Amino acid sequence: MAKERKSCLSKRVSRRFVNGLILLVPVVITLLVVSEVLHFTEGVLGKHLPFYFPGLGIITVVLVIYFVGWISSYWIMRRLIHYGEARSAARQDPCRQVHLQQCQAPLDGRL
Repeated sequence: MAKERKSCLSKRVSRRFVNGLILLVPVVITLLVVSEVLHFTEGVLGKHLPFYFPGLGIITVVLVIYFVGWISSYWIMRRLIHYGEARSAARQDPCRQVHLQQCQAPLDGRL
């Protein structure tokens, strides 16, 4: 009975540890990437623009993220949706074989 409690406890602890990792690792990676991008943007904008004010990197990063989202939702997504609809319509048409047989029947000389 003591072994069962110990194994149950170790399963719970390991499951909670893994759940914590699954939650924290993407958050930490995102924060590190955003921090590095902001430092890089601040450095590049500070060197190459004739004007500079604190926060210009944040504004630039937010605008770039918004622009990429806008482009992807209007251009790429339309193409993907159109492609997916065309493929699924061709696959899911239950009368496709009947339509094909009717279209080919006059060519074969059969009615």
